[in-house]
This record gives sequence, C-alpha cells and structure tokens, in this order.
Amino acid sequence: MRKPLAIVALAALTISLAGCTIAVPKAAAPSDDKKSVQVKPTQTDDPTDSSVDDSNAKKRNSLKFGDTYSYTTNLDDSPFLDITVTNLRPYTPSEYAAGATYPTAVVMDVSVTNTSNDAIELFPQVKSVSGGQPGSSVFDSGTGLVDPPTGTLLTPGQTLAWNEVQSVADPNSVQIQIAPTLDAALAIYSN
Repeated sequence: MRKPLAIVALAALTISLAGCTIAVPKAAAPSDDKKSVQVKPTQTDDPTDSSVDDSNAKKRNSLKFGDTYSYTTNLDDSPFLDITVTNLRPYTPSEYAAGATYPTAVVMDVSVTNTSNDAIELFPQVKSVSGGQPGSSVFDSGTGLVDPPTGTLLTPGQTLAWNEVQSVADPNSVQIQIAPTLDAALAIYSN
C-alpha cells in the first residue's frame, strides 16, 4: 500500500511543478562607477602586424629602473596609467618568507598612478628573469611584505605604491616584467 501512495504523491508533485516557471534575473545595466578602459595593443605574435606602434613597444621593452612608462588607451591615445619601478636593492627574507627559490633576493619600489578620468581596478602581474633563470615572487609576512594590491580600485589622480620582492639568481642581472592590470602589456625594466 505504501508504494502506490508514494507514486501518487510523486505524480501530484510533478504535475503541480509542471506549471511553475523559474524567474531568471536579468543582468543589471552597466554601472557608471567603473568604466572599461581598453588598452592599446603594443604586443603581437605577428611581427608583420602594422597596427602595433613599434616605438611604444621598444620603449616598453627597454626601461631602466627609475623610468616611468605610460599606458595609453586605444580610443584616443590618452594616458590612463603610469607605472614606475625604482630603487632596486638587496633584500634579506625573514624566516617567515615564502617563495624564495634562490639565496639572493631583491626588493624594489613600485608605484602606479591613475592618469585617466575613470576608476581602474589593479591586478599587478610581476615576473622576473635573472642570470638567464626565472625568478620568483617572495611574500614575507615577517617584514610586512605581502601580496601586491590585487583588486584595488584606483580612482582618478590616485597613486598606489608598494614594495615588490623577487628571489633572483644574479642580483647584478635583473629584468623585471610588470603590468598594472590583466590586459596591459608587460613593461620590462632592467639594471
């Protein structure tokens, strides 16, 4: 007697739900709080692509520590972010450091300034090469050096500065590849 009762209850539930619809919320209209800024392409896999500004790519790939690189929009070539990497110096990780793959580490000062009229969300990307070997990011809670400011909203005119630590094979031959956002080309600084 229980089986038929369960089947009848299941059939009644199925029939009652058949007339129901599920409301799917519509996507909200874009907010004016954060406007999308498109980055001017400065890097390509196709060396014959004439849309790439060669002088901009050459400048971006040959920066010295202390230089400022200005990212521009592809809308009107106006600058929207300036990045500067300065003061490369030796660094001794604390006992709490993570990511030190070589016995030598360097620290540098990084600053990003929003020169646009819109807020921009930062997602810094940092890589290093030293003595022909890839370096690694060092996170050192023992000295207060932690992750870069990922996800920070930088409002117009605002500058954000932080220290970046890299574990390197040769501190006399350091190349830092850095971009302030996910869609920005890497700026390359060398000593």
